[in-house]
Amino acid sequence: MKLSRKKAEQLRKAVQDALVAEFQSLFAPENDTEGYYRKALDRDVYVQADAPGQWAPNAELEIYTEQGIPGMDYGYDAYTGVKGWNGVSSRLQEAGWPYYAEFINGAVVAIYHV
Repeated sequence: MKLSRKKAEQLRKAVQDALVAEFQSLFAPENDTEGYYRKALDRDVYVQADAPGQWAPNAELEIYTEQGIPGMDYGYDAYTGVKGWNGVSSRLQEAGWPYYAEFINGAVVAIYHV
């Protein structure tokens, strides 16, 4: 069952917070002096109904990782990127959101209910 719009926006915020926490060095103000990565959080994390690609119609959120948000190849290897996204999933669940991140392809991550 899909979340209400209000709850989906709250989940979107929780995912943005989890991304910042998991990839701290990337989003740190001293490393993001022009706000490139922070802007990506606002621009590329979508409630699924609003996602331009519609890659994951059964997901709650779609996240595009080509313009600032860490993807599967973050750190130049899949292990680091996947490990980071597993951390995002753990942070969501620890915060009371029973959701997880799953790569749809190398540039899209979907957020699904457990």
